[in-house]
Amino acid sequence: MASHSHDELVEIFRSADALPPLPDSATRVITLIDNDDSSTRQIQSAVSSDPALTANLIRAASTAAYLSLGGPVTSVEAAVQRLGLSSVRLLIMGYALQSLMHKRTASEFFEPSSFALHSTFSGVALQWWVGNDPDHPARRVWSLSEVFVGGLLHDLPICLLAHVTPDLFDQIWQEAGRHGRSFAQAFEVVTGAPIDELAVAVGTAWNLSDSSVQCMVAASGVHGQPFLVETLRQIEWLSEEAGFGLEPGRRALPESPDLIPAELHEDLPKLVRLLRGECERFLGKKIAA
Repeated sequence: MASHSHDELVEIFRSADALPPLPDSATRVITLIDNDDSSTRQIQSAVSSDPALTANLIRAASTAAYLSLGGPVTSVEAAVQRLGLSSVRLLIMGYALQSLMHKRTASEFFEPSSFALHSTFSGVALQWWVGNDPDHPARRVWSLSEVFVGGLLHDLPICLLAHVTPDLFDQIWQEAGRHGRSFAQAFEVVTGAPIDELAVAVGTAWNLSDSSVQCMVAASGVHGQPFLVETLRQIEWLSEEAGFGLEPGRRALPESPDLIPAELHEDLPKLVRLLRGECERFLGKKIAA
C-alpha cells in the first residue's frame, strides 16, 4: 500500500517548503542574481565562497560545448563572463538540486553515489549529443546550458521520492526490479498515476527551467515531446553501456543498439568511451568500471 496518495504527492512536490532544503550558498547566489541591484562582483564573490560551486561552474564553462570560445577557464570571473548570468543561475540551481542526490535517505535501495554519477553522465551526454547534432530540435529552443541541466535533473522526481517517502520509493524500486519495469512504469503500477505529474509540480515549486521540466516529463519514456523522449532513451542506453545505469537491472532497455542512429552503430564502443571520458573530465577524476 502506498504511504501517500498520488494527489498528496503532487501537493508535496508543489511546495518548496515540503521538499528537502537546498544548500544556503546556492540559494544565496540565486537570490543575488534575481535581484536587479546586485553587482556582478557580488555574485562572483558569493559563488567563490563555496568551493564546490566554484569548481562546478568552472568545469561547466570548460566543457567541450564551450571550448570554441577560448579554451578552459580557470576563474569564477571568467566562467561567469563566458556563461552569462542566466546560464549561471540555471547551473547553480541544477547543482543545488543534484546535491540532494549525494545525500543518504531512509530508503534501503536509494544509492546516492549511483544517482549522482548517473545524473552527471546524463547531463554531459545529453549536452554532447545535442551539441553535435545541428538539426536536433532541442537546439532551436534551448541553450546548451539548459540542455545540460535538463539531463542533470531528468531523474529528480525519483530522487525526491527517496527523500520525501522512502517506503514508497522502496516499494516502487522492488516492483521495477521484480518485473523488469522502468521506475516510471512501476510508479504508475503502484500509485495508479504517471510520475510526470510530479515533475510538473516540482518545476512549479522551484521555478525550474522549461528544459528541466520537459526532460523530467520525457524521462517517463512515454509522455513529453517525442524527440526528447527518444533522445533520453538513447542517453539511458548509453548510460547503461558506460556503467552509469541507474535502475534495477537493464529494465526495459533493448539488448541491441536499435535506439542509436544507424550511422553510429559501428562506432558504439568508441562513442561509449568518449562519453565516459567526457564525464570523467567534467568530474575531474577517473571512475572505476
